[in-house]
Amino acid sequence: MRQLTLFLLGVVLAPLAIGQSFEDQLSSAEQEMIGLDKLTISERAALFEVIERYKNTGVTAAVAEVENKAQEEKAQAVAAAAVAAVDDYKKTEEPGMVAKALEVFKKEEADRQRERFTSVIVGKFRGWEGNTSFHLENGEVWRQTNNDRFYPKAAENVPVAIYKSGSGYYRLQILDEKSAWVTVKRVR
Repeated sequence: MRQLTLFLLGVVLAPLAIGQSFEDQLSSAEQEMIGLDKLTISERAALFEVIERYKNTGVTAAVAEVENKAQEEKAQAVAAAAVAAVDDYKKTEEPGMVAKALEVFKKEEADRQRERFTSVIVGKFRGWEGNTSFHLENGEVWRQTNNDRFYPKAAENVPVAIYKSGSGYYRLQILDEKSAWVTVKRVR
């Protein structure tokens, strides 16, 4: 675009660069035909001054118009490229990201809505001793988050309650006469 602007300036200003004024560009016959030969020297000077000012104003306006049009075209091209990039991103990345974010949101929401529920620890239960995993009947797996130890009498399919404590952590509580509990977090 800059080259086009310079070209236009060159075409308009070339006669000025080689020392030709508007008057010098006219032949004697052309000067006589438009009546320049009838004007006084001061009238001719005033006329050519106005012509030069008009040419300069016209050139400035033409250059500004060309530059404005170039900026508009550039802005339109940038906007079109941005739209295309967003569309490409949506086609390739967004479905997977949205699905993953939705899955995480659903899990967190389910955890939040379940302040307390009961289930059964599947299989033989012998207590906990740090990093113990608890596989529940509903398919969830919860893991101990502290190093506490508890060794009750071994039992099968022990009923438990899982609830959110006042401190915000989840606890697994054995539903028997001792009501022992341990802090846990859900891992699956």
